[in-house]
Amino acid sequence: MQYVLRFAVIIIVFSSCNSYKAKYPYSLNDFKPELRKHLEKIVQNGGRCDDDIDYGENNSSENTYSYLKNNTSVSHLEKLINAEHPILRAYGFKVLCNKDSFDIDNLLLHHLDDTATIIWCKGEWGEDLIYVSDYFLVRRMIKNKILNKSLKDEVIINHSYLRKAYQFISEVDKPEEKYYPIIKKMIKKARQSEDLNTALYALSTYKKKEDISFITEELFANWRRFEDEPFKLIKDNPDTAYFKILERYFRYISYGTTEADIQVSFYRSPDNIFKKYDSFLEALTSYKNKPSAEILAQIINRKIFPVESIRDRITELNWRKNELYDILLRNSCAAYKTLLAQLKPFADAYKRKHVLLVSE
Repeated sequence: MQYVLRFAVIIIVFSSCNSYKAKYPYSLNDFKPELRKHLEKIVQNGGRCDDDIDYGENNSSENTYSYLKNNTSVSHLEKLINAEHPILRAYGFKVLCNKDSFDIDNLLLHHLDDTATIIWCKGEWGEDLIYVSDYFLVRRMIKNKILNKSLKDEVIINHSYLRKAYQFISEVDKPEEKYYPIIKKMIKKARQSEDLNTALYALSTYKKKEDISFITEELFANWRRFEDEPFKLIKDNPDTAYFKILERYFRYISYGTTEADIQVSFYRSPDNIFKKYDSFLEALTSYKNKPSAEILAQIINRKIFPVESIRDRITELNWRKNELYDILLRNSCAAYKTLLAQLKPFADAYKRKHVLLVSE
């Protein structure tokens, strides 16, 4: 039995290798010598497919990217798209994107299943591992941000594992019913925290009662990881079940008895602290009820506001009170009447001193 299993594994490995070779049949030897010299540099470097520099030292010849752009025919670039090295496929597509007469969308459509990974250098933003097909989509959208709906549908429906699928679903105001089962799968497969946040938000827009407990559990477990508007889902698609997540965040930032203690609580998790806090306030005020008013009262009375500069603490606190007043005003209700009256003098004074001066 043991030998049978080993033989089966060997067959699977060789079968997958043959399949890969059939899909990407071109090796370095299939290209003319001058072009091959540049391609070898790319492969030896191993990544950084957005660098337009020459990888050789003290080389006065044309750099690699310029050579591909200026001296490589479309037919050779199409061969590159089907080369055995993923980084060459990425370079080939990048250059083809600059060929105005080339039907890049049709080519892209047939290469969305390229799940080999490459190192993508984003300059000052560092490096990232990315699927080749995701890189194709990045380059295509750099050329022209507008993608037709059928192409986006193909990515979402049949290639939902791609990072661009999460972006495309986030751009849909009201996802169609056909996306519903796909979005649930995307939540389980999300590799990045912000992708998970995006997929959960999309699921919440369906407002299906059977999803509430699942969304609540996911938010409760992951809100610390979300950097950009972690509570936007709660603000835009509120439910009483989500309120415990806001209560948990409030306990997290309000630990301590002094203003200094509170600032320490904020800076225990410094990543995008101000975006997190602003998202929290927007979500909290959207409830317009007694429990939210009680938390807001504590925030005001205990000065539970993140402060960026100790030197300008008073100015920042006044700015924060003015900001909270404006948020409450947008969500005005009976529960917030006392809070609005309490903050109005601070907001009026702040606007007289700062806002009116700026507008003059």
